[in-house]
Amino acid sequence: MTIVPVPVYYQEVTEILGEWVYRRVADVPGQLDSVVVFRRPSDIPAHLDDILVAKPRSVWMQLGIRH
Repeated sequence: MTIVPVPVYYQEVTEILGEWVYRRVADVPGQLDSVVVFRRPSDIPAHLDDILVAKPRSVWMQLGIRH
């Protein structure tokens, strides 16, 4: 299993825990098994198009987060 970071903040960061940082989920190469979203409900719409373009097999959000 590989975890690929796609941070919203810290634009100057290019690597996290030895993994290359991508700025958009759609830019991550290959098929994604799961996208894990740690954002407030009000922030979700801004990321939907990016997530949908990537076509991950699943999307997980924190308990109680729905949009």
